[in-house]
Amino acid sequence: MRIPRDIKGGELIRALHRLDYDSKPGKGSHRRIFKNGFAETIPVHKGKCLRQGLLGKILKTIAQNEGIDVEELMDKLDI
Repeated sequence: MRIPRDIKGGELIRALHRLDYDSKPGKGSHRRIFKNGFAETIPVHKGKCLRQGLLGKILKTIAQNEGIDVEELMDKLDI
């Protein structure tokens, strides 16, 4: 499994909308995504991609919430 290096926070949030996640503004340049009581914070910095380690952590947490592995989640998100 390779975590992509070129995913921006906004792109990840748009992809998560396809899995029925809702988003709301967080503090500063962050957004919160929600689904069935689960919440995760995603940074949305203009022009900057998410760092590989942070993206991996976010994907792992979301995959656990969905009950699937990270590779399956990446396939569903098409990233």
